[in-house]
Amino acid sequence: MKNNTTEGDTEAVEEERRINEMMKGLDSVDGKKITGNTIGSIISEDQLEIASSHYTSSSSSEESSVAGLGSKIVAEKQHAHKIAFLNKRILASSSTKQEISLENEEQKKRAEELQDEVHTKSSFNQRIISETEKLDSLETPENAAILKSLRSLVSLNESLRIQEVQFKANCKKQLAQLKELIASLEHSVPTDDDADRKKLVDDTLTSDQNKYSKIRQLLNKKNRDIVMVERKIDEVPSRTELMQYQRQFVDLYEQVASKLTETRQYYSTYNTLEDTRGVLAREVSILNSIHDNYNTAMSNKAMREKMLESMDVIVKSVIQNLEKEEGKFSRERKTNDD
Repeated sequence: MKNNTTEGDTEAVEEERRINEMMKGLDSVDGKKITGNTIGSIISEDQLEIASSHYTSSSSSEESSVAGLGSKIVAEKQHAHKIAFLNKRILASSSTKQEISLENEEQKKRAEELQDEVHTKSSFNQRIISETEKLDSLETPENAAILKSLRSLVSLNESLRIQEVQFKANCKKQLAQLKELIASLEHSVPTDDDADRKKLVDDTLTSDQNKYSKIRQLLNKKNRDIVMVERKIDEVPSRTELMQYQRQFVDLYEQVASKLTETRQYYSTYNTLEDTRGVLAREVSILNSIHDNYNTAMSNKAMREKMLESMDVIVKSVIQNLEKEEGKFSRERKTNDD
């Protein structure tokens, strides 16, 4: 009896170990796609373990008591219930995940459609603004009347488009109402009043369709007129525009010429000032040299005579530089006079 109790405890421990391993297998696939192969592998492994345990138990203790067999059957039933519960949980999780994935895809498609619609409307609005600015820039006294007529046609076109959209919406609304009315009439017993009402609905629908066709034809005609006027405006060159471009080019040339003359004057002034600075620097250097050597030269007669000779050379050099600069000045003045 003691051996049977020990075997029952061992089987309970093995059963608990198999359940824990199965739960670990489920945790390992948490967040991933649970497939039939995964479930099958978990169940197959558990079944193999059950068979192995059963085979070991039967081979090792063929002489087990009735109490030991009863505890094993209870443990196997508990294990089967746990497997069934886990299978149901897996199926419910898979169904919920599929529903959430489908809803996510639908929301993504809806968001993309809304984004495309916003982009289309923004592009259309930008094109309208660009075309309006283009028409405003082309306005001149010569084509003012044409542009005025074109603006009126564009306004009429936009008005017709708005009317068309409103008319379509109204038609759709009326069509839905008429379909509901037809569906209710189909389920009701026809009478003379119903026949008259149906005839009235058919006549109204035919009349509205004729009106829509006429409005559509009128809109197409106005669009063709607008396209023809735009082509005429683009093909005919404007004399006023050409004159404006000519004046702009002349003004630009004068500005460039004035800037060039001003730049040359700056260069000439810079060169003159640079030459003046050089001459003054040399004069300052000479005066500093004379000042530094004056006391030494005056103390000795030979040094004084040598200093006088040096000053004569300096005076001659200054005279030569003066003559050279006067010659350059004369040539520059002659060039400017010519």
